[in-house]
Amino acid sequence: MRRQLSIHLPVAFFAAACLSWASPGAAQESCSGIFEPSLSASQRAMLQERYGVKAGDVRLSPELGLPVLIRMNDHQSLAPKVPRNTVPVREIHKYDTVIVGGGPAGLTAALYLAEAGQRVLVLERNPVMGGLAVGSELKGVRAGGGAAYSSGPDGGIEYKIFQKIGLGAYKKKLSIPEHIDSYLWKKKLYLGVWEEHSLQELPQSFRLFKHALLKLAAQKAGDTEGPMAEWADGMDMATLVRRMPEIVATWKDKESARVLELFRQDREVPRQDPMKDVIDLLDLYGRSALGGTAREVSARQFIDFYESEIYTRYTGTLGTGTIAEALLKKLKSFPNVHLRVSAPVAAIENGAQSTRTQFIEDGVLKDVVTDHVVFAAPLSLAPKLIRDFERQDPEKTAAIAALKMTDYAVHVVRLKGHPYRATYDTWSESGGDLTKPTDFILGRWQDPKIKAYEGTQDFGKNPADDKGVLSIYHPLGASNDKRFSDENQLKLVDHAVKDMVEKLGPEAARHGQKIEIELVESFRWPESIHVVKPGSLKQMPLLARPMGRVRFANNTVAAPELETAMGRAYQEAMEILKESAAAGTARASGQ
Repeated sequence: MRRQLSIHLPVAFFAAACLSWASPGAAQESCSGIFEPSLSASQRAMLQERYGVKAGDVRLSPELGLPVLIRMNDHQSLAPKVPRNTVPVREIHKYDTVIVGGGPAGLTAALYLAEAGQRVLVLERNPVMGGLAVGSELKGVRAGGGAAYSSGPDGGIEYKIFQKIGLGAYKKKLSIPEHIDSYLWKKKLYLGVWEEHSLQELPQSFRLFKHALLKLAAQKAGDTEGPMAEWADGMDMATLVRRMPEIVATWKDKESARVLELFRQDREVPRQDPMKDVIDLLDLYGRSALGGTAREVSARQFIDFYESEIYTRYTGTLGTGTIAEALLKKLKSFPNVHLRVSAPVAAIENGAQSTRTQFIEDGVLKDVVTDHVVFAAPLSLAPKLIRDFERQDPEKTAAIAALKMTDYAVHVVRLKGHPYRATYDTWSESGGDLTKPTDFILGRWQDPKIKAYEGTQDFGKNPADDKGVLSIYHPLGASNDKRFSDENQLKLVDHAVKDMVEKLGPEAARHGQKIEIELVESFRWPESIHVVKPGSLKQMPLLARPMGRVRFANNTVAAPELETAMGRAYQEAMEILKESAAAGTARASGQ
């Protein structure tokens, strides 16, 4: 049966772009929108030749018939069920510390513990290390499959960690040049949404927002302590943004007066809800970066995050996978670290003198006894995996239960050519539809093989190869353990790809280009981010509090950002080393 792509899609879709499998030398079905239900011989050859992918490894999406590689495990591996009366096999190697989770936090803890001489076992449930910083490489073309970029560690221990793993010069090596953020709003693309040329065209509520945000950040409203931080943490970000005109009116400097006057005189600003247009954009950002809409997220956390959106951010050809890659490279120099993938943890027993961790490897339940555990997986899993958690700490149990965890998908779309080159990150108006993706990343913006952004932006001078990448960021809302079946994942791909091509296709067509999709890598990220709600400052110490010999380090303990997770991991590793040193001293003295 042949499948007609044009069903449910607007006519403009085909005027702007064609979805096809663009194999070299093969006849194109192009704008007819008709697909065969299975891969042809030429399509199989294309997947193998261009991406090193076997046809048997892909699934076809149900509506568009796109070849899809489904990456990463679903909810079931977060807390795998073990049949009753299963007798575990004792792990043959001896370890001092087990680390649950092989993301940036877990890898950072492993690095500092190993450097101090500890024997460390890192257990990762997915087939590869990296967690939310994971990357993908197919036939030499690299792309991020998790978090897109870092805000950069300006100083403190986070910067020292970057130095240790060889990224001390991150500002020189990983800076994302403008245009970083652009906004596709009312069918017009605003390149560099916070640059002056865009602020002149957008409603003046955008200018007022930028002015107020930066001034509030300078007043330390985005810090983790202090009266301004506590004030901002008492409201959600939508409330704060709606209050910005009155806040700016209290400031007596000339620039505030000028910005306020421009805002008041602008007839494009809706009178009933003057900051609505800004909040529509921030709803996209909140869903993508902070787990929830502007009405859900703490204004303090939002200020801390969004200030960095105004300035330069940092990434590599693997997204933040570049940072995970640097951590892994450093760890490989330590023979006392063992990294196990496809090894989900099933249970942790927290004893007075030691811990026992059970995990599944190659279908076998194993257990290992160690002095400590670093829990670097999503915090929501701790009560499910650590036995007797509620009795040991009922207050922490209640705080974790109150967390709202969100599921994400990242669809890395491999293209024939480079049809869309306007900007690194394009935010896309969705009309309030929370099922739609939030933004599209130009996956090879930083790739030196195609002269990075210089080569991709110049339509008169094509990049050195024709392997384009567009990544779709697709927040999915509150965690749902039935969401990530393979069938549902394929439907998500269709939904996201149609939205991307409908929106970016016209921009590609302006340069005589069409979006031709060859392959989609679809990454599943269950329970990956928690919504940092108002009042979070009071909850963070409780969420971070250790439980016996188990210490907690992950992006769900405090802010959902890479640097914070790595900094927390360092702190927990140092506490373990202190405890180990004290225990060694006590043993030596015969206590």
